[in-house]
Amino acid sequence: MPAQPQPNKDEWRLIGLMQQPCPYCKGIEIAHRLRRCTYIGQNTGIEVDGHRTCRCELYKRYWTNWEQAIDARYRDVRFATLAPSDDPEIRASLATQARIIDFVKAHPDDSHLLYGDSRCGKSHISAALHDYHLRRWAMASYRDSNRSRSPVLRANVTRLLAQHHAWTTSRADENANTPRPDIDIARIRAVIEQGDKPVLILDELDKLGGQPTPFRIETLLSLIDAVNNERGAVIATSNHAPEWFPATWGKELGEPIVLRIMGGAAAHKVRFVADRTSQ
Repeated sequence: MPAQPQPNKDEWRLIGLMQQPCPYCKGIEIAHRLRRCTYIGQNTGIEVDGHRTCRCELYKRYWTNWEQAIDARYRDVRFATLAPSDDPEIRASLATQARIIDFVKAHPDDSHLLYGDSRCGKSHISAALHDYHLRRWAMASYRDSNRSRSPVLRANVTRLLAQHHAWTTSRADENANTPRPDIDIARIRAVIEQGDKPVLILDELDKLGGQPTPFRIETLLSLIDAVNNERGAVIATSNHAPEWFPATWGKELGEPIVLRIMGGAAAHKVRFVADRTSQ
């Protein structure tokens, strides 16, 4: 019987998003997608029919998380192929891009505060790090079906803290139907309990405004602390330098944010500079 053609990259994406049936397990939905296979004894040579988790489960775990978490502009970004770009929209020079990429690739498991001028690649780098951690988890969870929750937790800071405020307020109203925040302590604990280190990615850290409330700061700090306590990673983007936070929010509110992000086992401040010479 001739070998069945292997799905290409685009087909695996569609299979992972369940927009196209898997040619192996035929898209059967059970607790873990299985495919029939034959095991051959290494010593005896005896053939035994059995089942194994279908490869489409690996792609399902990656693609469903990736498509939900990443803005459409960055869905083609990959950590493995990260390289300087001569796109005129990027204001950082090729040399600056190369320096940052080399540094981040050398420290992919650490925490990073990515800050500096706009349109210099901060979101691009954070998406690449998201891809790095998500692929590692997808492969690990494919081998261990108990690790079903993605440990890569990404959110826009303003939106996330608005969710926490609405959730906290609604708890006093028994008739309220407010959904839980996308990221909270319970979700971080669930990731830890399955044996993974959480990765918290915070987009636009500085967009909270001129004077965020103590509630929002304390909520954000509690999430960061929960990740750091388990030696996880915190990745945050900001158009402003670390000094901006205490200068704008006041030392009591602004200083702890930077200190906590930099308080993990290994953390780095990565500055992005618009130094591209105009053509």
